[in-house]
Amino acid sequence: MLDVTQPMRNSPVQSFYGAHVDAQWSRFDSMARIEEYVLRKSMGEHLPAPPACIADIGGGNGRHAFYMAQLGYQVWLCDITRELVEDAARRNKDASPPLVRVELADARSLTWPDEYADAAMLLGPMYCLADRRDRNAVLRETLRVLKPGAPLLVQFFSRVAALRSLLEVAPATAGIFDWRSFLHDGVFADKRIPDFLRVHYFSTPAEALEELRSAGLRVREIRGMDGPAPSFGQRNLADAPDEIIAQWGEIACTLGEIPDYRCASTHLLAVAHKPVAGGAR
Repeated sequence: MLDVTQPMRNSPVQSFYGAHVDAQWSRFDSMARIEEYVLRKSMGEHLPAPPACIADIGGGNGRHAFYMAQLGYQVWLCDITRELVEDAARRNKDASPPLVRVELADARSLTWPDEYADAAMLLGPMYCLADRRDRNAVLRETLRVLKPGAPLLVQFFSRVAALRSLLEVAPATAGIFDWRSFLHDGVFADKRIPDFLRVHYFSTPAEALEELRSAGLRVREIRGMDGPAPSFGQRNLADAPDEIIAQWGEIACTLGEIPDYRCASTHLLAVAHKPVAGGAR
């Protein structure tokens, strides 16, 4: 099912992702194989068994949603960017099995029913929304659609990784910028900063944990996903055989569990769950 009737205001995030639709799928083959390895391992460890119902909130054009559907999950996908949703809908026509639902929707205000989902994936909204009030709204909506006790995988961008990326690709273009303000709030304000950095929010492990716990989630762990060389290192693995990916994926898993090494990664992954009423904290 494709629902694209909801009006969406234009935003820098929508404009950025609408202009990079193909890259949201292909980057996992060309420059994010370690990230995908770690994510899929975490899915296997923390998601309930198929045919559980999974809410993929802010799931783009469905790279992870279609993988889960192939495993036998009943997947509902939504995203705020029309071009990504339309691409997911096109892919869904030929998918076997297909996604249950593909919807254009704002993660801060979902149309989905209360407590229908056995698990949720939140792999985009928490780094696409710079205002904490918006991120809190996403977490409230996610908690609303989750069944009590259901797990949730949440992805964040690392603040240190943003500076590393800027130094790698555009230090001269950025020039002199307010890096102290960025270290404080995780948002680039200077318009000379490249769009792929300026439209996102960058967290720290401590801030991510605090934000999730403040929303009422029980956090099991937070890990780095793609260290020790998350950008150029992953590009070097684009054509590597699967056993090499598995080796570096296990290295990333091991490093990502160690607090001192978490920020070697660009992506942070938190595993949490919705509390059960009356349950132990």
